[in-house]
Amino acid sequence: MNNKKIFSGVSLLVNPGEKILIEASSGWGKSTLFNILIGNYHASEGTYSINGQDVNSNWNKIHRYFSFIQQKPFVLENTLKYNITLGRKISNKKINEVAETVGLSELVKEKGWNYKVAKDGLNLSGGQNQRIEIARALVAERPVLLADEATSALDKKFI
Repeated sequence: MNNKKIFSGVSLLVNPGEKILIEASSGWGKSTLFNILIGNYHASEGTYSINGQDVNSNWNKIHRYFSFIQQKPFVLENTLKYNITLGRKISNKKINEVAETVGLSELVKEKGWNYKVAKDGLNLSGGQNQRIEIARALVAERPVLLADEATSALDKKFI
């Protein structure tokens, strides 16, 4: 990143159980804010703490708190199941429940969990790729779920 100042005077306190919507015009810095929150970027000024512990850009500390649904889904050239679990041991019951929740059940019935997804999910629709991203965040079961325009490629009945 360049030295452009993106935020000034931002203060955010989120309590357990709260749901927060950050709404702003394109280019405001919502994605940048999320990247600071998940530890990809370092806030050059101020403090960033979770439960009173400084975590500014400490990915190892931050990672256990956040699941992040990206604006552009990250899909690997691997099986459908691997794209959701990322190799973690997740029970079949849990992964099937999540597939139902995010609207992937029909794809799983048709193709199966071992269906080979192409690089960048090119053999799936944009909505299916986004559902994979959402499912991955849900199976992680972390305390905070961040979603960066996570439903932009989904049909209205899913949202």
